[in-house]
Amino acid sequence: MPDDPQPTPPPAWIAPTLWQTLVTARDAALAAGSSPDEALDAARQGALASWPALPISHLTEALLVLASRPPHTETGTATWLAELNPAPREEVVACLAYALRHDARGKPTPGTKDVTAKLAAEWLADHLARSRFVITRLPPAALHRAGG
Repeated sequence: MPDDPQPTPPPAWIAPTLWQTLVTARDAALAAGSSPDEALDAARQGALASWPALPISHLTEALLVLASRPPHTETGTATWLAELNPAPREEVVACLAYALRHDARGKPTPGTKDVTAKLAAEWLADHLARSRFVITRLPPAALHRAGG
């Protein structure tokens, strides 16, 4: 019976290239002298750079497996999650309703009613909440200065 623990297998859902990205970023950060929490943050940033549409819940699960710690003792990777402020439901509904009423250029979509878009947006927001999705909003960007 070997004394070395077997490496924790990656989650079954994860793509091999994503798992390799996480492991490579973490190992590079550890080799550079970073703490384990900093290495996990580097892995998180690397994963988000190459897989920007990855759901936060999936990323968190992968990082927990990578750290080989149970979720209730996780402090380092949970810190950046605690800093995210969920967007209020009203803002999510308003954003979804706008997206349902307008095309990508901001022009009103023909035949779309305001009431229908609002009802659909409310249903989508409720469904996302029931599915445990959290929608966050980034802080405001710096104001643009035209000219020089």
